[in-house]
Amino acid sequence: MSESLGKKTLRHLQLAARAHGITPIATPPYIVLFVNSTCNLQCEHCSVHANLNRPDDLRLSEIVKLSEELGVIESLHMTGGEPLLRDELAAIGAQFIRHNQLKRLSISTSGYHVARATHSVEQLLKNPDLKQLVIELSIDGTADFHNRFRGDVRAFDNAIQTYYGLAALARRDARLRLSVMSTVTHENVEEIERLSRYLYDRCPQLDRHGLTMLHGERRRSTLRAPEVGRFLALEERVRSLWADRVRWTRDRLAEPVLRWARARALSLREQVVPCKAGVLSAVVHANGDVAVCDTDSMHPRLGNLRESSFRELWNSPQAQKARNMIRSRQCACANERCLGPSLLYQPAQLARARLLDALREQPLALPVESPLAYASVRPEPSPAPIHIDVAPRGKHRRLPIVDVVPLNNQ
Repeated sequence: MSESLGKKTLRHLQLAARAHGITPIATPPYIVLFVNSTCNLQCEHCSVHANLNRPDDLRLSEIVKLSEELGVIESLHMTGGEPLLRDELAAIGAQFIRHNQLKRLSISTSGYHVARATHSVEQLLKNPDLKQLVIELSIDGTADFHNRFRGDVRAFDNAIQTYYGLAALARRDARLRLSVMSTVTHENVEEIERLSRYLYDRCPQLDRHGLTMLHGERRRSTLRAPEVGRFLALEERVRSLWADRVRWTRDRLAEPVLRWARARALSLREQVVPCKAGVLSAVVHANGDVAVCDTDSMHPRLGNLRESSFRELWNSPQAQKARNMIRSRQCACANERCLGPSLLYQPAQLARARLLDALREQPLALPVESPLAYASVRPEPSPAPIHIDVAPRGKHRRLPIVDVVPLNNQ
């Protein structure tokens, strides 16, 4: 036990040294991997809709080669397309577990393919070296809204059936964690409140209902992000509802600071925590394109694995240019998969975030009274400008939120 703790501490110190530039940049320990481009839905908010169902997805042998180029991976997130439609999903997971000492794997899924979901998760859990498997079900409202939003009348029911199938596995295997992630737009704020209560009451194996704000490309061009103030207030209400479901010490410690940092980034439109995308995290797309993060409009892709090795791309002039841009704080997204490692491996930033979160004068003001009920909500008048504290007690600096639009959502 003490040896394991010692190894974890040493690994954390090594990654902290890399984050601070004390040691050379090696291959990233946090990877987002688009395992395929195959998808059967027509989601209105899809950011990769132009690249779905392509014939040029990386073959299994090419993903194995990628794994062999990478060092130890702390966390691998698989997405798509619909990743559960990849027949070799379990084999891909096994490769990273074996060669890259992967301990934590997370997968985003629509939950549409019920039998495939259960089978794929069962296969992954057969590997005793996998310490944690997180399945994120993507649901964006109650049944009628979600089905329309996803373009299929069975989308909601299938996602819920997938939850029940995976919940049975989670009761037998504590390594499996289940959560729901919802994309918030200007149209579904009340829908997500109703969904959150529905899930909390009916899905006891879920330990989190996370929210992400619409950003980047989307299939329906008229779809907009919500006002920042409404998003942050919704997030606070959902967090309060689910507070007693947080079962992991790391989540209890990290979630408040991550939420604080993301709120400030959205409100101030600036990089409040030095971002380590391109140092600690990377994105590999289904066709083999490599990027420092998934915001293509800010950071062009570095190149393709079929033309250059990962290490060549990772050490290329294009990669250094992207790092320099991030270091000079020319981008200011609130991407949780970049913010998380950036906070975790920069102790001074983590301590600062904890302190400022603790000193915040008051909770976020709520723009409307939260119904958190199943009854339909009548349309409300446009709220007056809402303000949120962005400085510790006594400094009285406040910003009008409704006029602030996050980057890439204009």
